[in-house]
Amino acid sequence: MLWLLSCVAIAAAAHTQNLKPVGAEDVARVEAVERWLLNGTAPPAWWDVRAPADVRKGSELSRGASKRVCSGRLASSGAKVVVKTIVDSGGKLAPDGTVRPRPNGKITPEHRRAHLLGELFYLEALRGRPGVPELRGAYTEEHRGAVAIAAVVDDGGRELTRPDWKTFCRSEPRRAARSLLSCLRSVVDLGGYFQTDFSSRQLTLRGGAVYMVDAPDPLRGPMYAWGEPRGLAAPLRRALRGIDAATACAATCDGDEWRLPSTCGKRCAEPCLDERRRCALALRLPHVKDVATSWWALPLVVSEGRKGPDKDGAAAVDAIREAMAAPAPEDRLSFGDALARLEESSPT
Repeated sequence: MLWLLSCVAIAAAAHTQNLKPVGAEDVARVEAVERWLLNGTAPPAWWDVRAPADVRKGSELSRGASKRVCSGRLASSGAKVVVKTIVDSGGKLAPDGTVRPRPNGKITPEHRRAHLLGELFYLEALRGRPGVPELRGAYTEEHRGAVAIAAVVDDGGRELTRPDWKTFCRSEPRRAARSLLSCLRSVVDLGGYFQTDFSSRQLTLRGGAVYMVDAPDPLRGPMYAWGEPRGLAAPLRRALRGIDAATACAATCDGDEWRLPSTCGKRCAEPCLDERRRCALALRLPHVKDVATSWWALPLVVSEGRKGPDKDGAAAVDAIREAMAAPAPEDRLSFGDALARLEESSPT
């Protein structure tokens, strides 16, 4: 009972900005979601949506290999939401919650289902952080003889390539940069995630806030430690193939989240090679450079900001952008550092 009250209190505070790294209390909420999915326990008490009747589905927005996305509104308040649904003909994950191997490299129903589960866990773990749409809840239902899982999240708005993003950058370059950096700080710095498909279609704008659309993969930290034994970190291996063994073996990462096997040594033993590669990827701060160099990100904030009323703001963002795009990874700013510099440059 005390654990449940603690989780409810945490969820109630989610409407205020949470700038803490993902920790034990976040993982506890994720485990409550897992118990509901695997053991049929009651859905988390802090969810607004716990059954199909709690949301009214609207038109279909997109359909991909893993899920179908529809617009919707909460039955209780009419608030705009997005409903992400996937159908798993298998009905359940393996009893221990792990993901079954892919036969012949094909995407199985289990992997499609794991994709949505990873999204549920990501949204719950980062609840309340800037740039992470609020998870309103989820439910299961029968659909054509299969079990459908639906996740319901707040509507994050429109892609950053839309005209409203340009308008925002032109009129308020500092605020636009702050919204973009805050989103990535939540996902990367606080959550320890890595977006394999880093592009403008993965980010949206609504009400002056930037949101990440699809769940990234856990790279480090508590959610990686929790998800890796369950097979939820496996998709990240695509990003790790580009890191050679020599670079990986040279990497050293401090912190409790990097618990390398005892077999790790100068020769970079095979059991720990993936961990070393993961460490090397994290040390490169790749998303920092992505945000600093992708045309639709900070470069667009700067170019549009120079056309608007706050040219000093555009110049301040440009200086931060240059520091984030430094050739040597060790010279790049983290998202938190970039935000701190942006605040220092703001007029008092």
